[in-house]
Amino acid sequence: MGAWMHHVVWGGLTQTVCQLLYLVGPLFLLGLLLHRLESLVQGRLSRRFGWNSILWTGWLGTPVHELSHAAFCVAFRHRIVRMALFEPDPVSRRLGYVHHAFNPKSRFQVAGNFFIGTAPLAGGALALYGLLWLFDPDAARQALSAGAHAPALAGGDLLAAARVVWDQTFGLISRVMNVEHLGSVPFWLFMYLVLCVGSHLAPSRADYRGTGKGGLIVLGTLLAFNVLFLALGGGAGRVAGAMAAVLGPVLALFVLAAVLCGLATAAVCSLTVASSR
Repeated sequence: MGAWMHHVVWGGLTQTVCQLLYLVGPLFLLGLLLHRLESLVQGRLSRRFGWNSILWTGWLGTPVHELSHAAFCVAFRHRIVRMALFEPDPVSRRLGYVHHAFNPKSRFQVAGNFFIGTAPLAGGALALYGLLWLFDPDAARQALSAGAHAPALAGGDLLAAARVVWDQTFGLISRVMNVEHLGSVPFWLFMYLVLCVGSHLAPSRADYRGTGKGGLIVLGTLLAFNVLFLALGGGAGRVAGAMAAVLGPVLALFVLAAVLCGLATAAVCSLTVASSR
């Protein structure tokens, strides 16, 4: 009995930690990178051209950001009290908002705060994928195939997974940043729209407020599921494999978002340096 309890409880805890490190960890790191890129772009534009320059990108990026919040509000049964997809306010420096209410006694709705707060990352990544699909459908298919790293992630082979992601990322950059595209109007329109979405993709500090308790509920649910799965005779690693199959394409979208936002950030930095001279 003691060995069985050790297998179930310790095994469930170990599986949960591995899932967080190997599957959720890369998403978290990419989220931080996207937030940094957004801050760099907005800081560069506002310092060089004034706060109103953020509106050049906010007209599209802000509605995508706020609609992402709203979509997850609906998914987790939160009541949307008031919403503005694009309402620039130079005093508060707010471009839009979604005010929502929920039942604090409902664990489902409390857990939803975590997903609602981080929703712009998912919504922005999907929007960027849609733009890539319109610009180059073959490149979009190639980007999503980066989910091929999922089996390596599930097995904890981070080096092999990183190798797959690197190969796919380098291939995508080579395809999009083709010399032939530089003289193409659709390419520059595509890059501008990428900048619009990417520079408003990361959640704000206000978005993260209230996500802590929801995140703990999500974590506790995952741990309980792993323990129950092992108690019922499930094999170790099968949950991670199933999660990797789902999160693999999601991570591919985040990698795509980071690549496209990185290219757009480089373009903005070059523009602001050239204009200052």
